[in-house]
Amino acid sequence: MLKGKDDLRAHFADKSKAHREARFSEARIHRAGDKLFGTFRVTGIDHAGRAFDRYGIDLYEVKDGKIALKDSYLKAE
Repeated sequence: MLKGKDDLRAHFADKSKAHREARFSEARIHRAGDKLFGTFRVTGIDHAGRAFDRYGIDLYEVKDGKIALKDSYLKAE
């Protein structure tokens, strides 16, 4: 579990090393009460030089106008 801005920055800095090149597209955001979910497609080249093409979803829960929970899922090959 991440706590605070420093944990969040470190988490995403590490994730940015996973792909040499990535392009996000087909993004859609949907809302149902205090829940949001976003779908997307990501394509690119990984650090081994292999092409990838995957779909993902981000799930959010909002409390008091702030993101209280975020889960991300990426479809495996």
